[in-house]
Amino acid sequence: MTVVRELPKNIEAEQVVIGSAILEPDSVVPEILQNLKPEHFYQRRHRVIFTAIRELASRSKPTDIVSLANRLEELDLMERAGGRMYLNELMDRVVTTGALDYYTEIVREKAVKRAIVDIGSRISELGYDEEAEASALLDRSLEMLTEPDIVSSRAQISTIQEAFGSWDEQIRRLRSGEGGMTSGYSDLDQFIRGTEAQTIVIAGMPGLGKSAMGLNMIYRQAKAGIKSAIVSLEMPKEAVVERLVQIEGRMTSDDLLYKPGQVDRAAKRLLETPLKIIAMDTSSSVGIIQQMRLLNRQGFKSFFVDYLQLMKLENAERRDLEIGESLRLLLEFSKHFGACVITASQVNRSAMIAGERGRPRLHQMKESSGVEAHADIILGLWRPSYTDSDEKSNELAVEFLKNRKLGHVGRTIKFVFDRDRQTIEMEGGAPF
Repeated sequence: MTVVRELPKNIEAEQVVIGSAILEPDSVVPEILQNLKPEHFYQRRHRVIFTAIRELASRSKPTDIVSLANRLEELDLMERAGGRMYLNELMDRVVTTGALDYYTEIVREKAVKRAIVDIGSRISELGYDEEAEASALLDRSLEMLTEPDIVSSRAQISTIQEAFGSWDEQIRRLRSGEGGMTSGYSDLDQFIRGTEAQTIVIAGMPGLGKSAMGLNMIYRQAKAGIKSAIVSLEMPKEAVVERLVQIEGRMTSDDLLYKPGQVDRAAKRLLETPLKIIAMDTSSSVGIIQQMRLLNRQGFKSFFVDYLQLMKLENAERRDLEIGESLRLLLEFSKHFGACVITASQVNRSAMIAGERGRPRLHQMKESSGVEAHADIILGLWRPSYTDSDEKSNELAVEFLKNRKLGHVGRTIKFVFDRDRQTIEMEGGAPF
C-alpha cells in the first residue's frame, strides 16, 4: 500500500506573515519583501495576496487593507485571494508583529523543504535515464541541489550606523595587530586586510610557480590554525602530499628518498595541521563547489583550487565564458560563506613577447575575460630567470594586478622561490 505524505507546510505561519503585512504595512512589508517570494507560500491565495502586496509596494502605493482589496478587485483576483472576509480574518490571526522574524523563517524553511522534495523526485527520474552517462547525470543532480530555491540567502540590511560600527571594529582589530584571516604572508596581508570572503587568482605563465604559490599560501594558513583544503584537479593526492612534505621539511625530492627520518618528522608536523586534500575525479565546477560547501559546514574557511582552466561547466557556449562563469561560482561561494578561495590561472604566451620576461597583464589572462571581472584580487607572478637562462636568481615577483578592496595596483612584492624544495619565502624573511 502506497503511503501518500503531505508536503511540508505551515498555514498558520503563512497567515500570520500575510496578516502582519496587512495590519502594519509600513514596518512589516519592507522586511517580508526582502526575505520572502510568492513561491515561498504553500497556499495559492497567500501567493496571490503576497504578489499584490509586492506590486503595490514596487509602485510606492499604500498596502493597507483598503488599497490591497481595491487592487485585488481591479485584477479580478479577489475570489482567488479568499475574499474580503478572509483578508479581515488574516489580520485577526495577528496578536503581535514582534515575532514576525520567527514566522517568516518558518515559511522559508517549509518552502525549502518542499523544493528539496521536488528536486528529489526529479533526481530520481534522472536515475532511470539509460542513455545519458552517469557522470553527466551526477553533475545535473548537483546543479539541481544548488538551484535558487535551495541556496537562496537572506540579504543583510544595515543602517549606516550599524555598517560604520562593523567597519570601525575591523579597523580597530587591524590597528591592534588582530587583522583578518591571513594570506600566509605578512607582506601580502598589509595590502589585503584579511582574506575572508575574498577570491584570489594567482596568474602567471606555465611552469612559473603558480601552484607552488597557492600551496605555500594554503599551507601557511593551515599552520596558522585556519581549517584549509586543497582542491586538486591535476595532481593526484600523493603528489600534493609530496610537495607539502617538501615545504614542511624544506626538503629536496632526493631528500624524500634518502632521509627517511627527516621525512617522518616533517610528516608528523604536517599531520597536526587542519589541512585536507580533495582529489577530484571530475572537473565539474558545480561538483567542486558542492565539495567545498560540505567542508565549509565542517568549519573549513580557506580553499586552494588548482587550477581555474581545468574547471568545466556543462553546456558552456564558449571556453572564455566557461572559465569566467566558473570563477563567478567560486566568488559567490566565498561571499556567501565568508571563505577565502585561492585559485591559479594561466596567462597567454603574449606575455613572453611583450618584452617583460613573462610579466603578466590583465588582458593576457588565458581564455578568460571573466577573470578580471569576478576576481577580488589578482596576483601576477614573474621571475627574471624564467626567460633568461643566464639568470640564476631565485627571485619571484608578485604584483597586484587587481585589488578590489584596497587598490595598490602595480605594487610588487619580492619573494624567494626555492624550486628544489618547493618553498616560497618573503625576501629577507626567516622561514615560516
